[in-house]
Amino acid sequence: MATPALGRPSTVVCGEQSNTSIIVGAGAEDPLILKVFRTLDVGRNPDVEVVGALSQAGCDRVPALVGSLSGPLTGPGRDQGQETGTDLAVAGEYIGDSEDAWRVALKAASAGTDFTAEAAGLGAATAQVHAQLREVFGTWEFGRAARERLIEELAGRVRWALQRAGALDPLRPQLRAHEHSLAALRDVELPAMQRIHGDYHLGQVLHSPSRGWVLLDFEGEPLRPLAQRAAPDLAMRDLVSLIRSFDYAAGHVAHHDPGAAQQARHWVQAARDAFLAGYARATAAGPADPLEPTALYRALWVDKALYEVVYETNNRPDWVPIPLRAVQEAL
Repeated sequence: MATPALGRPSTVVCGEQSNTSIIVGAGAEDPLILKVFRTLDVGRNPDVEVVGALSQAGCDRVPALVGSLSGPLTGPGRDQGQETGTDLAVAGEYIGDSEDAWRVALKAASAGTDFTAEAAGLGAATAQVHAQLREVFGTWEFGRAARERLIEELAGRVRWALQRAGALDPLRPQLRAHEHSLAALRDVELPAMQRIHGDYHLGQVLHSPSRGWVLLDFEGEPLRPLAQRAAPDLAMRDLVSLIRSFDYAAGHVAHHDPGAAQQARHWVQAARDAFLAGYARATAAGPADPLEPTALYRALWVDKALYEVVYETNNRPDWVPIPLRAVQEAL
């Protein structure tokens, strides 16, 4: 991209929660979007690190990185000589002819129209990004220590969610049993870890007639510490998260039109199958089909749904039944 000219008109994007985004030069040549991070922590922000590395590798499934701004964090408890640098803002390519995948999918789910071709294309795009992340950052085998960290992280999510979401109280015995069952992952063959998106849902994807599917916002789940968001993880976690997003689209439809609930669930099944098929076709090294009722799939599914229950409890209480149903069905 060309260096943007100064003095361009700008527009603040409404609806942001953890960041402030500003579109600069919309309608002009080479517009960009500037994201100012409002939640800061020491170290590289994954949205800068990952998108920058993918851009350098020539990946067209992410917006090109234009530049970033970093600086020191100051305040009590930060001793001289300690690392205090952090990313403050990032500027990237603005794709003006796009629509976010949540709106695209929600329209299809609401109308009951076929979404399998789009879902398969999204699966292929996801596989391409995962493959390039492996090429750029490498992979990590699951040693004993990493396996124990995974089990403790998943168990910790159960405890965390029970403390923060009263809607989970009726499921406390089942969730405690699930927590204990996670020990079975010590004996499960696990795929190699890699860098992933980390907060993958339909709202983090754009569809552009000129570019196809484009993945955004590689910061990871905003409630996780930065060190966890930047750590290698299971590619299957992204797949489970995106499938959960399909379920959200169907849940949204059913919430507004209970008579369409059954149709919406069929829509989810078809979209989920097509997404996974598209992913599998695009990579020869993809993870096992997460639709199989394996211990790993179940653990990741419950983990994501519990995060969603807490998030909705704090931000959109009317939406709590959507992830709560997912937890109930998994247990």
